[in-house]
Amino acid sequence: MIDLHSLTIKTAREALDRKDFRATELAQAYLDKISSVNKDINAYLEVYDNVLAQAKEADKKIAKGVSLPLLGIPLAIKIIFL
Repeated sequence: MIDLHSLTIKTAREALDRKDFRATELAQAYLDKISSVNKDINAYLEVYDNVLAQAKEADKKIAKGVSLPLLGIPLAIKIIFL
């Protein structure tokens, strides 16, 4: 079983293209992780409601053979206030 939390963008892209897992599975793994971590440290200020819908659209495109660098890859942006 692939540890979905330890993938680089490159390895995630390659695994999605090989259909080792779906973008929806990857997104759900990160949503679950955010949910468990955010209770303690409130690190994620905003998580979009349509993450799984976007992942489903990515899965459809991947199934058709579309491969773009960030298609189906979850993304978090860290902002540091000084």
